[in-house]
Amino acid sequence: MSTSSVRTNIFNRIPSHIRKFTFPLRPLKKTPAQGVFWKTWEPSNWQESDYSSSTGYGILTEKADLIIIDCDVKGDVDGLDSFLNLCYRNNYNPDKHTLYVNTPSGGRHYYFLAHQRYESGASRIRSSVSKILPGVDVRADGGYIVGFGSVIDNGSYTLASSVRAVDQVPDWLYKSLLSLQEPQQNSLLGEHRNSDSGTVKSMKTSAAEHDEPRNSTDRKPSSVASEKSGASMIGRA
Repeated sequence: MSTSSVRTNIFNRIPSHIRKFTFPLRPLKKTPAQGVFWKTWEPSNWQESDYSSSTGYGILTEKADLIIIDCDVKGDVDGLDSFLNLCYRNNYNPDKHTLYVNTPSGGRHYYFLAHQRYESGASRIRSSVSKILPGVDVRADGGYIVGFGSVIDNGSYTLASSVRAVDQVPDWLYKSLLSLQEPQQNSLLGEHRNSDSGTVKSMKTSAAEHDEPRNSTDRKPSSVASEKSGASMIGRA
């Protein structure tokens, strides 16, 4: 797809109900467009014309009450594999429960909602880099994520999940992220390394016994098959 074509269509690719949480990016880049200061960006700032020269958009995760798990795959560090193993040890398959986006580098963004939890007075989760696991970043308060449909110089952010709703952040994940905000905690790497690898293996074996069709983009199988209800991210385009 040509750059000019992407520029013409990028605004229409943003689901209408999240546009107020977005801002334009520089053409073929992950950085904010010229003149855009994302930390002080307000819903009233944007206009369709702001996206006329953009090939992508950022989502203000804090304003949208989103927690995005950003799994990178670079060199010997496979954040996606590490995060999926962490999920399986907690009997949770994100591929079957929430919306995810494949990134140009071969990584993946998993979307989670925290609105209900925050409304009840729970502590907010802050953005972090490789703190939960190597190669796994958190985009939440104080950050933003490149939205699906965006195109940068080395590829596109593709909505790849069969699930079209965003799951509420699971209790175990929220508590893990919250614990890592304490000064004495650095990562879950020790727990990850010391876990019984048989847990993941047994879940894979259990999943293989099911006859349900699986999305070809699923990184790993799981015995978890049911989808939780969540907020649709693409239901209203």
